[in-house]
Amino acid sequence: MFSPIICCVIAANAAEVTGTTAAAARFEANRSWRHAVLTLTVTAGLVVLGIGSVVQPYLAGTATRSQTLTGLFFSAILAVYLWHALQQLRDDRPILIVAPEGLHMPAVIAAPIPWAKIRHVICRAGLISKGKLEIEVDLETYGAMRLGLRMFGDTVVRRPARQNTFVVLMVGTDRSALATYTEIRRYWTPRAAAA
Repeated sequence: MFSPIICCVIAANAAEVTGTTAAAARFEANRSWRHAVLTLTVTAGLVVLGIGSVVQPYLAGTATRSQTLTGLFFSAILAVYLWHALQQLRDDRPILIVAPEGLHMPAVIAAPIPWAKIRHVICRAGLISKGKLEIEVDLETYGAMRLGLRMFGDTVVRRPARQNTFVVLMVGTDRSALATYTEIRRYWTPRAAAA
């Protein structure tokens, strides 16, 4: 059994060996429709339960003001989450594209991020989930990015612990962090190894 870090090192070494012989092809990580539909279904069910928790006591004549306000508050929050999940389901753009010219993320930044502007890429492979990629870029690129919110289920979000770093949560995509990291290593070399 390998740890996630060892698996990423193995992928990095495999990418170094095959990177020079591989053809310049694009690697796409698209939205996982199964994950989006599951999120939408669960959220819709919670909205129905929230509205039901307000309507049922009202019809029975036992509703209190605080119970009604609390039920409406949580129903409104879940409705916003449901709307956001619908927007994600309708968005058919790839989450991430690895190409020779750079890293494309159409929903986050208009232009591709050149490989020279990427400082660090950390692969955190999950044992059960698909893992995540932590990517550090220069300040100018980071400032131009429209990053999502993790609580709304967005796939590309800020990483508050490190400066100019964002996270690609691979659970919302059709690819794993390890496969994506292997493709990134075809074009990107860590600065420590390049020196």
